[in-house]
Amino acid sequence: LKVISALDPDFQKLQRRSSHLNLDQDQIMIAYEIALDARKALVDGIRIRQENPEIGLQMIRDAASNHWNQLSQELGDEVAEQLLGAPSRQTKNQQPKVLSPQTNIIKN
Repeated sequence: LKVISALDPDFQKLQRRSSHLNLDQDQIMIAYEIALDARKALVDGIRIRQENPEIGLQMIRDAASNHWNQLSQELGDEVAEQLLGAPSRQTKNQQPKVLSPQTNIIKN
């Protein structure tokens, strides 16, 4: 995990965001591991969504919800809000908005 984090620009972003939260290195690594799990689940949802839009969309929503819940459980609501950019604790109880990728149709 330390090798991956050294090569991942998202880890550096996480470190910058967590610097004012007084998290120690172990807590930052916990947050990073949770983020990696969420990223994998999100990618799986996106892939499945191509074949089955409803299931894929639910997987994407679950990934976002699980990311919040795990981070909140491990490091607290305030840290989850700061790291995930949620404006308030109410957000965790709402379904995340998932935008469909825009498609450009080119007519000849």
